[in-house]
Parts: sequence; C-alpha cells; structure tokens
Amino acid sequence: MNFAKFEERQREYERCRVIYKYAIDSLPKEKQEEIFKNFSQFEKRFGSRASVEDIVWSKRRAKYEDKLSKVSTSNTPFEVLMDFTDFMLDSIKY
Repeated sequence: MNFAKFEERQREYERCRVIYKYAIDSLPKEKQEEIFKNFSQFEKRFGSRASVEDIVWSKRRAKYEDKLSKVSTSNTPFEVLMDFTDFMLDSIKY
C-alpha cells in the first residue's frame, strides 16, 4: 500500500495501478476491502470513467462470489443466484 502511494506521489500512475491490481489479486479477501477503497479513490482522481466502473464492478462481483461461497451449493438461496446472474448479464459490454 505504501509503495502504491509512493508511485502516486511520483506521478507514476500506471505503475501505481499495476500495484493495486496485483494486491487485489494476491491478498486474501479479508484484506482486500481497504485496497479496493484506496484503489477506487485513486481511479476517481486519475482514471477514466471506464476504469472507475471496472473497480466498482470488480468489488460487487467479489461480494457476490463471497456470498455464494459461504452457502452450500445444494441450498444456495435462489435470490442470491438470480441477483448474481442479473449482475453478470448487466455487466456484459457490447
């Protein structure tokens, strides 16, 4: 996290973006919340609208996947599956 902030201060925005993405991919889910928050703030300041939307989409997808992983597959609530399906369909970019 400190290294990403250092790169941001040095105006190395692409390197900073790569550091945040690597952290999200490699850290456990319980530590990702703060990374998502900082990455979202970074993208709002220096990114495009599409990059901000990608962050929001990734965060929402992670939450749905977490919900689905906590329930057994034999009794997954129908509403959670339908919400996730709707979310994935809405996120398809034409």
